[in-house]
Amino acid sequence: MRIPILIVATLLAALAGACSPVAVLPSSTPQACPAALLGPVTLLLAEDGLSTVGLPEGAVAVPLRWPDGYGLKPGPGGGEVVNERGEAVAMIGERIFLGGGFAADDAEFQVCGDVMREAPGG
Repeated sequence: MRIPILIVATLLAALAGACSPVAVLPSSTPQACPAALLGPVTLLLAEDGLSTVGLPEGAVAVPLRWPDGYGLKPGPGGGEVVNERGEAVAMIGERIFLGGGFAADDAEFQVCGDVMREAPGG
């Protein structure tokens, strides 16, 4: 009788995690953090609505890969990116600087350093 209870408890725990209001962002944690800085960029939702891009002024959008545990919390204006503790690090539409570096194929920027908000007035 204990086995069915264990299965039900496991399923309930999995469903509770699936109902989380924070969407998991594409992530990876590199072994070493590159010493590059991307910015200022405007943080936007990607076309899929589940990932983010950084848009430098007058340039092409750059897909962003966040550290493990970061997520996208829905809210006004598209929501905000939160860290593994649920603390907001940036809002969609905000101009930010990102520490990290480009992946080996230059297809995305791996965020692994600080996220800094642009000072008001640029």
